[in-house]
Amino acid sequence: MISNTLPASLDPATVKMVGSSHPNVFQTNGSQLVWIFPAIRLPSVAVDDIASRGYVKYTVKPFAGDPPGTVITNRAAIYFDLDPPLLTAVITNTITTNPVPVASFSVSPRIGSAGYTNDFTYTGGTSGAQFLWAFGPDAAPATSTNQNPVGVVFASGDDHLVTLQVTLGGCTSEPACRVLYAGLPALNAEHVGNQLTLSWRGDGFHLQETTSLAAGSPWTASSVTNAQVDSYYSAAVSVGSGTKFYRLSQVPP
Repeated sequence: MISNTLPASLDPATVKMVGSSHPNVFQTNGSQLVWIFPAIRLPSVAVDDIASRGYVKYTVKPFAGDPPGTVITNRAAIYFDLDPPLLTAVITNTITTNPVPVASFSVSPRIGSAGYTNDFTYTGGTSGAQFLWAFGPDAAPATSTNQNPVGVVFASGDDHLVTLQVTLGGCTSEPACRVLYAGLPALNAEHVGNQLTLSWRGDGFHLQETTSLAAGSPWTASSVTNAQVDSYYSAAVSVGSGTKFYRLSQVPP
């Protein structure tokens, strides 16, 4: 016999049988579901692993008023004759508007830290989820389970691989990966034909321009569009008449 008492979040009136491994008699008593297998004979796992297994399948709906984030746990008890019951593993489901958890994030370097100190923000939008961040062995902290970790400090410059996994109920997302550059960026320029390509590594830096390096000359935000791949940025500038100077700043003008 299998006995399964439905959690209070599930509506017993919506139970529908889907299938079973062996003939059985299915009964309900309120929220208690019972399957009786008359005269079933299962070989031991040592004799026939596949034939020793059995199952029942059913569907059931939660009550309509349960909001996203509601956690539902369930387990069943299996009885062989008069022996004590064997309990199945506990299964956890979480009601969500997004049935598959999404892993994505943005990074904001602290101004003045040259990218060594960073704040991370989860942008996937999955509510009620659990988070596992990995920043690498030379970061403090190296890992975090916070939704939005702040003040993560990298001890060395160069590239760092940051990953995030998001879990909702029993479902885990594919990890979101991002290469982050820590350290002062270098602005590189390559002149080909009538186009100047500016490139640099490092999040949180703004490309600025001016027509003169004289004292008091204002720096303005560059009007060119930046292309981004991880922590690599580039901007294409058309070369025309006159002189322009470019720089990077963490503080927008």
